[in-house]
Amino acid sequence: MYPYLTYKPDNFIENNKYPLLIFLHGTPQRGDNFDKLRNVPLPEYLETGRISLPMFTIAPLCPDGHSWETETLWATFQDVIKKYNIDEKRVYLTGFSMGGFGALKFAKDYPDIFAAVAPVCSGGTALFAEYLKNIPFWFFHGKRDLIIEYTKTEELVDELKKYNPEVKFTIYAYGDHKIWNETYANERLYKWFLEHEKK
Repeated sequence: MYPYLTYKPDNFIENNKYPLLIFLHGTPQRGDNFDKLRNVPLPEYLETGRISLPMFTIAPLCPDGHSWETETLWATFQDVIKKYNIDEKRVYLTGFSMGGFGALKFAKDYPDIFAAVAPVCSGGTALFAEYLKNIPFWFFHGKRDLIIEYTKTEELVDELKKYNPEVKFTIYAYGDHKIWNETYANERLYKWFLEHEKK
């Protein structure tokens, strides 16, 4: 299990059941320092009150030198649903860069968990498409990204659309790799999550 930050829903009521949003950070935040994690969106926006959400949000911390491992993410998810009153029909997933690709892998390996997924500058492979066909997706990528190729996300989106009618793709025409500040400040993203419930 990964250690994680927890953010309670806005206007939290103890016995109510709430959706869950899982956020996966990128490579520079790895380690054991939660302050690094608190200084990137989405956690930064929740910490400072820039945004408030009507759902639980968790931000796991990946150890230094490692990538996101889906079995460990699964164990982390199991810990969360034991501790909190989570509506398991409304579990959402997002992440940027290494976390975006981690979100793709997590959704591929455990597709029955998620009501909607939003990878940010994730890259990916078209080979994932068949496994992701039943999940609504909203992808984000900058066309001038020199860290993770825009075309990798584009190829996955094009392939996924053959199987899945619920795929959105926001392209930042002049955006480089660091598009997560703007993406996680976009309140439409969270409204989109909440429009989806696992069938």
